[in-house]
Amino acid sequence: MSFTSPLDDSLQSLLNQLNSEFDECIKQIVPNGLDNTERSRSSQDESQANKVHLLRFLQIAKKLETALSKIIQSEKHQEQIALQDEINGLQQNIAQQREVIEKYTALVREWSKEFSELEKENKLPL
Repeated sequence: MSFTSPLDDSLQSLLNQLNSEFDECIKQIVPNGLDNTERSRSSQDESQANKVHLLRFLQIAKKLETALSKIIQSEKHQEQIALQDEINGLQQNIAQQREVIEKYTALVREWSKEFSELEKENKLPL
């Protein structure tokens, strides 16, 4: 049991259409066993059919390209959001670490003052 999104279905449909049109183009291009007289009579018809199939093929290929571009843009946007969330988390972490450093720096200053006063009182170096 697999889950497919509407986008997956749309891409699959485009790929199926592309495959079908490609097959039709190939059938028109590759000789199908007609003799020379039959080929010359139908060459104009084949030429027109080739153009039609090629045009359809290119249209479907362009739709597929557009759909894939949308997916790429969507992924880039999601990646940007994830990166921004990570940056925000790192900034919060840095802010917390700065607070801890400031707290211990203040404690060290207080202890230094107290040690200094104790040295003066006892006249002994600590």
